[in-house]
Amino acid sequence: MTQQRFPFRKFLDYGHDGHQATMADWDLHLSTLFPEVRLRPQIEVRCADSLPPRLVLAVAALVKGLMYDEESFQSAWEHCQLDSTSEIEQACRQAWRQGLQAPWKNGTLQDLARICLALARNGLDQQKSRRCQERSECHFLKELDILIESGVTLAEQLLQNWQGDRQEKLKALVEHCGFSDIPPKPSDCANAQLKPAG
Repeated sequence: MTQQRFPFRKFLDYGHDGHQATMADWDLHLSTLFPEVRLRPQIEVRCADSLPPRLVLAVAALVKGLMYDEESFQSAWEHCQLDSTSEIEQACRQAWRQGLQAPWKNGTLQDLARICLALARNGLDQQKSRRCQERSECHFLKELDILIESGVTLAEQLLQNWQGDRQEKLKALVEHCGFSDIPPKPSDCANAQLKPAG
């Protein structure tokens, strides 16, 4: 325990109180960092955390389509890369404020999203052909199609419904997160029936 700010870099370089940093310390330190993408035993795409259930497989299909097909990956990289860190930071700030209508190169993020969705479809189709699958996983992208074509992000959708008192806002949040679409477990129904009325 230190009494003042003690960056991990300092611990790595100099140790502390007779202790030296270990690989386990490094692994723990990495778990405290929260960038958009994080390298763990797998590549963790964090920007898609806590999605409504209907979009979970859509994002998985998008990532698979873009990252597991070389042609789609290279094309997406060309469309997505910017020239400098400052450009990336500026694009992120604009996306936070303007959502899919934020500017991106010669268009908007909505245009980029359409391109990436098409590339993901191509990637999934290529994987289907290579693996002799009976069906492509493109059907999982349908919910993203709807979202992108609406031009309204999930956050903007929630803000549009963020009205009324605390209970109304809580109801809007539950519906937005898709919890109201999840059927109750049989045990929940049984417990509900045991509760006295009123």
